[in-house]
Amino acid sequence: AIILVVIVIIAILGVRTALLVGISIPGSFLTGLLVLSVFGLTVNIVVLFALIMAVGMLVDGAIVVTEFADRRMQEGTPRKEAYRDAAKRMAWPITASTATTLAAFAPLLFWPDITGELMKYLPLTLIATLAASLVMALLFVPVIGGIIGKPQVINPKAQQEMVELHNGNFEKATGITKLYYKTLFVAIQHPWKVLLSAVLLAGGVGFTYSKAGL
Repeated sequence: AIILVVIVIIAILGVRTALLVGISIPGSFLTGLLVLSVFGLTVNIVVLFALIMAVGMLVDGAIVVTEFADRRMQEGTPRKEAYRDAAKRMAWPITASTATTLAAFAPLLFWPDITGELMKYLPLTLIATLAASLVMALLFVPVIGGIIGKPQVINPKAQQEMVELHNGNFEKATGITKLYYKTLFVAIQHPWKVLLSAVLLAGGVGFTYSKAGL
């Protein structure tokens, strides 16, 4: 699972960014296992399942930080300053994202009876691992990125286009980015229609699910 995640990151973001993001995986895993050891818990199939679940989630924060830093470097910001700004700017969004995920699994800690004794490994492992990934994304990744991050050199014209996109001028966007911006613009202009469509879609899925007897 770890190898597949790293391959996907390399294919989309490049080797250097994948290296920065990949740092968060073993660091978070080892921290999770350390916390379990402190609580006197051993590694079992539930712990391994929780670690597999966490692989795709624990890299989110690191990806967001590295991508924001890359964009800042493309705008001409020095490497160390770019990663410092990325960690500062993305601290609350990443923290909120991690907290909501942990809140979803925390109630499993209070599962009663023998089932709860078995299932407590799942939330404990996820909470420890994702909390460690938050520290990795906001502390270790920016520090290491400030050392080995690759400065992005682009021509002034492309740099100006990037600034205009950031400021809300989407006329010069291309490809899937332009399609996304146009779709988003239409959706924002018709919020009630979008909301109604979402409600109808959810109702249709629920109706189909109930009729299928699942």
